[in-house]
Amino acid sequence: MYVRKFEGESLDEALKKVKSELGPDAIILKTITNNGLKGAFKKSKIEITAAISEQNYIKKAKVDRVMDNNQKENFYKAPAASINHMINEYDHFQSKKPAAGYGNLGLNKVVNTVSKTSEKIKSSLDDFLNDAEEPQIEEKSTFQERSYIQEPESSQNFSDGRVDNLVQNNKQLESLVQKQSIQIDVLEKKLFELTEKLTHENVSQREPKGMAFAKSTLRSLDISEKIISNIVKKMQFELSEHDLESSDLVNDFILRELNEHINTERAKFSEVEDGFITVLLSESSTGQSSMAVKMAILQENAHVICFREDKLFEDESLASKLYNLEVFNTSTLSELMAQIRKSYAAGKKIVVDLKLRFKESDESKKFIETLKRSYEEIEFLVNISAIQEEKYNRKILSKYKNFVDGVIINYIDQCVSFGSIINLHFDYNDTPLKFFGTGYTAPDDIEGASAERLLCEMFDL
Repeated sequence: MYVRKFEGESLDEALKKVKSELGPDAIILKTITNNGLKGAFKKSKIEITAAISEQNYIKKAKVDRVMDNNQKENFYKAPAASINHMINEYDHFQSKKPAAGYGNLGLNKVVNTVSKTSEKIKSSLDDFLNDAEEPQIEEKSTFQERSYIQEPESSQNFSDGRVDNLVQNNKQLESLVQKQSIQIDVLEKKLFELTEKLTHENVSQREPKGMAFAKSTLRSLDISEKIISNIVKKMQFELSEHDLESSDLVNDFILRELNEHINTERAKFSEVEDGFITVLLSESSTGQSSMAVKMAILQENAHVICFREDKLFEDESLASKLYNLEVFNTSTLSELMAQIRKSYAAGKKIVVDLKLRFKESDESKKFIETLKRSYEEIEFLVNISAIQEEKYNRKILSKYKNFVDGVIINYIDQCVSFGSIINLHFDYNDTPLKFFGTGYTAPDDIEGASAERLLCEMFDL
């Protein structure tokens, strides 16, 4: 296996180098690009690691050896399937040639006579053109032919009829050469016209530099093709061709578009003085318990009520002790409702840490609707984790999207793929983002959700 690395300012430029150097059979092993749109302010590089088998590389090298630089450039502009076909055809033709060898010190070497050359010219035009290293016609002839050519008048071994045949063969050979020459000229003209047409099409279909760079950057950040397609369509409608060539203008446009489509809202408890309930929902470990403590610390006169059906309560956190925060643990729904009524009647702000593990989704729905009917001042926030799989987060949002008022995303500081967060939010854009959890320190590592924070983290700004 032959492995090489290629660099380019854009993905298309790097891929052209791979195609030119390794041919259409190359396998892309890895693609690395600079992480973030801030790359527009510095020299950007796309690095591709590609490989090709030694057998395919040898076949391609045979073709490269018989072309100059201009021919190579035109040759590798063709479609990959066409290039691959021509390389294989050339290798197949070369493999049919007799191998050179010592062969009794050359005494048994086949002599190319005029008749054999004629047969060569009569062969297919493709083979004739592909044979860039055509074997030279042996200048030596047989002893009888040489004797006749040197002394045609004095030789006694040839008759006048054989002389006439040889002259006629020479005339036929000249005629065939002339016909083949005309066919070659016609074919070269057609190839030239085809090359000009392909070159014109490539130029007319060339993607603007700024747009191409932005698309490759978004793909490297795992942004879905659906979002990229929508942004590109709007970009082509609003920006001029000159603007599309500028990476800076295109990048600014992308940032504005993403910023406009990220839906955020303030938490409702910040608008109410007392007697408000905030319910945090989750089904697995998402950092929800620490988030509940942080949110309670932000409010004055607040209680935290935890519900765990399996009675597995976490130890009281250090933060709750430092801030003298009352935390109540419950294990049954009746116990939970009783504690909520008690705290609500006392005028407390309540944060409910509710981890639902009902076997049937209808049970969760019924319980949430019961709470909504019982209290007017209540807000439901579903908790997801930035370090969870996108598939799991999508499942949770799909299940609770019709019952919740917003989303909390924990562990933003440990997220490795903000593209999945953007994809998820765009699919459930009607459910606004409320809070981001950025660490373990209470209450510092909690902040109101904002588009700027997501974009800065995603593009490393």
